[in-house]
Amino acid sequence: MRAHVIKNGIVVNTIEVDSLDFLPNLIDGETQGAIGDRYENGLFIKPEPVVEIPFSVTMRQGRLALLQAGLLSQVQSAISAQGEAAVIEWEYAQTIDRASPLVARLAASLGLDESQLDALFISAASL
Repeated sequence: MRAHVIKNGIVVNTIEVDSLDFLPNLIDGETQGAIGDRYENGLFIKPEPVVEIPFSVTMRQGRLALLQAGLLSQVQSAISAQGEAAVIEWEYAQTIDRASPLVARLAASLGLDESQLDALFISAASL
C-alpha cells in the first residue's frame, strides 16, 4: 500500500508499505496527498504556489505587458521626462531589469507600488 510520511504536519515522503503500522507518522496515501502537502485534521492541503518575480524581461515582453495594462503611452511620456539617457535606454536596451533605477523612477512617476510592478514583470514574462 502507498503511505505518506508526515513530519511536522507536512508530507515529506511517499513509500510502499505492507501496513501503516510499519513506521510512526504514516498516513494512507492511496487516493490523495502528495509530497509537500500539509496534513491537518485528516485533510491534505496543497501549498500555495510560489511565484517568482523575473529579474528581467525582454523589451518586447515589457512593452506588451505595459500595453495590456493600459500604461504604455504613460510610460513613453514619463521616459521623455526622464531625459535623453532614459530615452536611449528605452529605445536601445534589449531587456528591462526589475532592479533598474530607471524602472524604479518610472514606477514612482506612474504611482505603481512594488506589488503592482512585480505583477507587471510576472505578466511580461508570460508573453
